[in-house]
Amino acid sequence: MSDDLMQILTNLLQALPILLVNITALILAIVMWRRCPVASFLVVLSSAVAFFQVIVSQFITQYVVRSYAEWGWDIEKMQGVLFWLGIGYQMLWAVSLALMVGAVFIGRRPATSAPA
Repeated sequence: MSDDLMQILTNLLQALPILLVNITALILAIVMWRRCPVASFLVVLSSAVAFFQVIVSQFITQYVVRSYAEWGWDIEKMQGVLFWLGIGYQMLWAVSLALMVGAVFIGRRPATSAPA
């Protein structure tokens, strides 16, 4: 196996706990779809964004790290690109969490007050 692929697989192995949580959330959303379709839809979207963020970020980062010299970049330029990629990855993560929080609270009924 190439060093690049081994690095990507190592990084994905480190991300395995969050991937397992998202797989579990996805399965539960599918199971609960009829009972709460809007919340389930938001969970599916959240899981899809999280999967995209975790998996695609590994390939893009590895590609940039391996290719920056071929593109004529110095180390400072590569670090700047990785910084902005990191910001983008975190923004995707924030979107994923916002969708999950939305799924938690959507369709809730207001609390009824107990008789005094």
